[in-house]
Amino acid sequence: MAIFDVRQPGNQVVHQLIDRVPVLTDRVDASAATLSKNSPYMFLVNQVRQFVKSSISGTPALSDPVFAKTSATVLTNGGAFESFIASRAIFLRVASEIIPEWKRIAALPVPTGPRGTETLAEMKIIREKGAVSLTASFLNTLGMVSNTVLGRIGDFEPEALEYQLEDQLRPLRE
Repeated sequence: MAIFDVRQPGNQVVHQLIDRVPVLTDRVDASAATLSKNSPYMFLVNQVRQFVKSSISGTPALSDPVFAKTSATVLTNGGAFESFIASRAIFLRVASEIIPEWKRIAALPVPTGPRGTETLAEMKIIREKGAVSLTASFLNTLGMVSNTVLGRIGDFEPEALEYQLEDQLRPLRE
């Protein structure tokens, strides 16, 4: 999954989130430029990268050089890198329990496993229903929400942060 320079901290975050968030693990396509309605994957790696851009800065519209500079500044101070990854991983895990399509997908077998055809069939059904939560725009917006909500909540221990996020993200259930 090395399509971006992983020496750059922001790109490292992308890979770490994909590895640490169960609904994303093995469900992000790193090789395609687009996802068809027949794709068993949730997102492209570039879409997760846009989430990280939005989460770091509050906007997905950062150019690559600005993203590299911003992420290097924000993520290389002390324990900021691990703290950023941990808080965003918790944010996405909480979101995956609240967003109906994500919750459904999390219960499916991974697309590359022996039951991948089952996942392919279910993903096709979910996409045909026009699931907004599987679009790049939704993931960008979720990144901006994480920037705002996590900025407002501040630093908490993981269990307390999860509780705070469940409260803050409750409107997504409705």
